[in-house]
Amino acid sequence: MKKHFIKIDLKSINKNPNAGSEIDYLPGKTECRFSTKKLPDDFIDGENCYVVREETMIGDGSIRIEGIITDKELIDNILQNKRKDIELIMKREIIEVRHLPEPPYFYDYENITLKCDSCNREFDSIDIKSEEVWDGENEFYSDRVCPYCNSFDCCEIDYETIEEALKRLELLVTK
Repeated sequence: MKKHFIKIDLKSINKNPNAGSEIDYLPGKTECRFSTKKLPDDFIDGENCYVVREETMIGDGSIRIEGIITDKELIDNILQNKRKDIELIMKREIIEVRHLPEPPYFYDYENITLKCDSCNREFDSIDIKSEEVWDGENEFYSDRVCPYCNSFDCCEIDYETIEEALKRLELLVTK
């Protein structure tokens, strides 16, 4: 069984500007509320919008209708036509996602030729597959599945660490 060694592509190494960060903020759902004096004909309660409140104002007796628009095309239509009969209030939720610290570098591995120990066929390292299988009692996982015969752990691979690659890079620069 031949052990393959895959090096980091030195040209691909870049510092991660978010190194060490443990929080990301992602855009969440957008809610579009509306307010109007009269429900327009293209607003269908329960279909493309929901009327949340309908009230008669004390004093002048005017009607105020408030609700939520659920149809993106209706929102686009209102914005494109700059309709003055409707007031829109858009709110976008921001989701905080906590995760393990971001790595100090981004990098890619070089593509090398690997050979499957089961079927003896050669293939590029970028074509290797990963797979998990449940046999009813146990779960099996391999990130070394042959793209031809689907053999689990089809070859042995060692990957260069970023620290090793940085040392190699340092040696190249000092030459």
